Amino acid sequence: MAFCRGCGREIQVSTQTCPHCGALQEFEKPNTQTNEIPDGVKGWSWGAFLLNGLWAVGNRTWIGLLAFVPYVGFVMAIVLGIKGREWAWKNKRWDSLDHFNRVQKKWSFWGVVIMIIVMVIGIAAAVGGAAYNDYQKRAREVAMEQADAKQMAQERIEYENQQRIEAEQEAEDTEGEEADELQTAALVGDGWEPAFREEILRGCVKASAQDGSSGNIDGCKCLVDKISQVVPQARMEQIDSDPEVRNAIQKVSALCG
Repeated sequence: MAFCRGCGREIQVSTQTCPHCGALQEFEKPNTQTNEIPDGVKGWSWGAFLLNGLWAVGNRTWIGLLAFVPYVGFVMAIVLGIKGREWAWKNKRWDSLDHFNRVQKKWSFWGVVIMIIVMVIGIAAAVGGAAYNDYQKRAREVAMEQADAKQMAQERIEYENQQRIEAEQEAEDTEGEEADELQTAALVGDGWEPAFREEILRGCVKASAQDGSSGNIDGCKCLVDKISQVVPQARMEQIDSDPEVRNAIQKVSALCG
């Protein structure tokens, strides 16, 4: 069985004229043997325009392969959109006009579908690219903030270490100054006898108690130890008449609070 080239109904292959519409049949000859273009063939072809080179191979329209040539391709795609249906009708054998239109509709359908898919992919890629660039930017900003925080923490540690070193140095300087003060206050002292030391210590505690300090023993011990280093016993016994000894005691007393 075959299909009428005029009305598309089934007829015998050997039939030369369609019994339904009277159209002349030429099944043994390719479409290129006639210049007649039936109504319904001409028109714009989305399949030829959008799929151009692939459409050309599928429809044996070899001139359409120019669509693969750079710069010429776009022009050729437009030409195929305009003339493609006519060339396809002439270059390939079709069972009927209905068969031709069904095939061309499929090409147009898949051309539009593929175009939409490509557009969606392009939009997704653009949006995804922008999102990725934004993510990269924010990641760089976070990395910079972390680097700044790390640097600030390092600077703080260095500052604290510097403060500690300065405090230690200041303490050492203070101890050196105390030693210098003791040296300055020294009146060739060379230590006291135990009995004399005990007497001075009791007197200090008693005086402290009278001042309301409840007998600051530790303070008195510190005072006696330091005074004994700088004031000789003989001159300590002359404290009431020796202003130099009193001056030395005042300097040393400040070290014991």
